Amino acid sequence: MADTLFCLDISADAVTGVLVEKNSKATVVAGCGHIKTADLSLEIAIEKVCKLAGYSGEECNLSLGVEFFSFRNLSVPFTDRKKIAQILPMELDNLSVGETESIATDFLVSKTDEHGAQVVAAGIEKVILATFLQKLAKLGLNPTNIEIRGVRVAHHLAEFFNGDCILLDINDFLAALIVVSGHQITLIRCLRFDDVMTVDGKSLGGLGDLDLLVKKTLIASQFIDITKKEFAVFLTGSGCYDEQFKNQISSLFEVEVSPYLLIQQPLVKIALREGGDYLPGVMDPVFALALKANVKNRSFNFRKEEFKKRKSSIELRKIFMKATLPIALFLLAGSLYFGLDYKKKIDTQKELQKQIIQIFSQALPDVKRIVNPLQQLQVEINEIRKVYNSGAEGDGGYTILSLLTEISNKIPSSYSVTIKRMVADHETVRLKGVTKDFNTVDTIQKELEKSPFFQTVTISSASQSGEGDEVLFELRLDL
Repeated sequence: MADTLFCLDISADAVTGVLVEKNSKATVVAGCGHIKTADLSLEIAIEKVCKLAGYSGEECNLSLGVEFFSFRNLSVPFTDRKKIAQILPMELDNLSVGETESIATDFLVSKTDEHGAQVVAAGIEKVILATFLQKLAKLGLNPTNIEIRGVRVAHHLAEFFNGDCILLDINDFLAALIVVSGHQITLIRCLRFDDVMTVDGKSLGGLGDLDLLVKKTLIASQFIDITKKEFAVFLTGSGCYDEQFKNQISSLFEVEVSPYLLIQQPLVKIALREGGDYLPGVMDPVFALALKANVKNRSFNFRKEEFKKRKSSIELRKIFMKATLPIALFLLAGSLYFGLDYKKKIDTQKELQKQIIQIFSQALPDVKRIVNPLQQLQVEINEIRKVYNSGAEGDGGYTILSLLTEISNKIPSSYSVTIKRMVADHETVRLKGVTKDFNTVDTIQKELEKSPFFQTVTISSASQSGEGDEVLFELRLDL
């Protein structure tokens, strides 16, 4: 079963959405939409994009353009994330027109050593973030993550590209410059450029002075040594196919420049439900929200603190159903198991009860009414104890029970022997019984003679029964 995620991006001039289905075999783009907001309200643009992409209440991730954020690189003397988060608002305070408390902040750690950590910090005005969330809520959208456009693409580069590189996410009049060094994002900047600019009377083309802005930013930041020419430049966004700009920046840095298209990655497929066109440069940065960031390259997420996601009633119902189903199955399985175990014990109890009654009937054949065999048998045993005690008082005589126990112990259980009658007085015990042959009678005699209870054991009689399949015998045991 596929997990469906709706990825939405809001920038200053456009709204883009991509509906993604993820399963064990592939990540599939099932729908997409892109609307310019020049002549539309943001709510209408979002609503149109949702319709184009085929959004129907799936989980949502949101990215916002770099133009909504302020960025700063920091060096801090510790690596603990909680401590870093505490000092960020103060460090970004001078980049905002409002108070420290008015900024929502997050950060990426680009490097750690014994001296502390290098941090890429980002901040956005809380009022801007709250406004976006309110507009989305009216349309039934409740994003799980709120990230910065282009950063997920840079994370993908950091994970799979060996070496330093620059990612330029180029859109109308602005671009996100993201530097990746040592498999970590080390710099993020928003560059605003003129669409047409001339130098010494010559036109620079559609992307104006962007190449010069990139060079100045790299020289000022010093995160990449542009003189060594040991880095690559990758392009994404609506301007990634501008051949004139590619040639300009390639000539400027003398390095390889090429579009970076996530849609060309393995196990990624396009299968649009409603038709339309997938524009890789425009939609790849949005599609990237469906890709997991490497644990070490933890992405930005401004959905925290007062902006932490609150579950809607529909989401709570889904979570309840997901949690209830396995619990119900567990309880059902437990009930079946204990039910079968209980039935097995009941059947065993009935079988034992049946055996008790059979033994009781053999021991007390004259008792016809059996109510509680154990209690009735105990009563009979107590009566026997009262009736018989062999020998004079105080001379250590044998009780009936001790005689029965001794006789039972001496006759092997493997022998087929049934005692029909037992008569005892102070001197002798007479036994009448049935067995299968004469040899068994002789063996019984020899076994009983070994007992210290008896002086002599004599076979009084032994004869074949009328049917000829049993031997009737009588023994005399002298105490």
